Amino acid sequence: MADLFINGICTNTEYKEKKPCPKCADKKSFTQKDIQKIRLGDDFVCKECGRPLTKVALPKSFWETYGKTILCVIVLVLIGFCIFKCCTKDPMLNLNGPNNRTIKVGETDTLRATTHEGDSVIWEVTEGKELVSVVGINDSIGVVTALKEGEKAVVVASLYEKPDVKDTCIYKVNPAPISISFDSTSITLVVGKSMPLSPRVEPNELSAEIKWNSDDRTKVTVTPNGVITGVAVGKTKITAEIRDEKVVIDVEVIKDTTSSNNDDKVVNQGGLGTNNTGGTTSQGGQRGGDTSRYATIDLGYATYYGPINTSRQPHGLGGELKFKRYYEIDLKKASGEKVQVGDGDIMIECKYENGKLIQGQLIFSHDGERWIHIGK
Repeated sequence: MADLFINGICTNTEYKEKKPCPKCADKKSFTQKDIQKIRLGDDFVCKECGRPLTKVALPKSFWETYGKTILCVIVLVLIGFCIFKCCTKDPMLNLNGPNNRTIKVGETDTLRATTHEGDSVIWEVTEGKELVSVVGINDSIGVVTALKEGEKAVVVASLYEKPDVKDTCIYKVNPAPISISFDSTSITLVVGKSMPLSPRVEPNELSAEIKWNSDDRTKVTVTPNGVITGVAVGKTKITAEIRDEKVVIDVEVIKDTTSSNNDDKVVNQGGLGTNNTGGTTSQGGQRGGDTSRYATIDLGYATYYGPINTSRQPHGLGGELKFKRYYEIDLKKASGEKVQVGDGDIMIECKYENGKLIQGQLIFSHDGERWIHIGK
């Protein structure tokens, strides 16, 4: 524990040769130098002359006198300032993230505005409205959608009640990535037959820019619109290209097994019956000069006419389906894509493997065609 002291001053005027004590003074006032500190418990006498001291109080400093009052005043001022700022807060609006951004056509970007609680934000495109659009999701979030390629689009966020309080984001819109794809990159085609190719193109408006090419035109030809025709038995590759993106399709051309040069027995591929000129052949019977069997089979959703295997299942290339009701053809893709057909639609150039549909050319009764390939 710290020692305690008592302050005193000597007032003795006689000391030894009747001289005043060096610490004594006949004074009406005294200074700090005149004060003697005596430890509590010791004799309260002058260290010079041994006479009793007179207790005195040390003069208080300015801080000791007014310190607490000043501290209280400072605290009260700070509290008042905080209350004032809360009651009279300045409006605030800041967009999070960079104010200059790049986006691609078709993409979206989310803008978040920091405001005081309760403030609502208005979103607006002030420049480049043909390039981007913006939609407010709630009081502080806006979603920007890129519409068209361009160098500058300005999106402005402002406070609903204080439109002069705002922040701006400037966008550069780059072209959308180009992609081109097919249901399958492997096709079987019959000599003399034609088939239109229908690739998926993103963005769709670039479909007209596709450039088609056949590696071997003695096997397969291709028109500027993507219609391929089998010229001779063999294999080649067809390339579809848009700008720097391209896809290659393997095409195998085979002989037409749906017709016969035997004059005694002729099978009409285009219909569901037979034409007998010199002999008798039933549908599904064996053709003269050919080991393939053809038959008409009711599949429930469609009527099939074409080559079959020994188990009377559709098998081979060149069959035809006539759909009798609504039906979904599963393309066996991870995306779950299906093609919907209905009464009156047909599929030609069907290829089956032991009852399983592999490919074919759909012709819709309501207009339009599509070549499909069933994946694994």
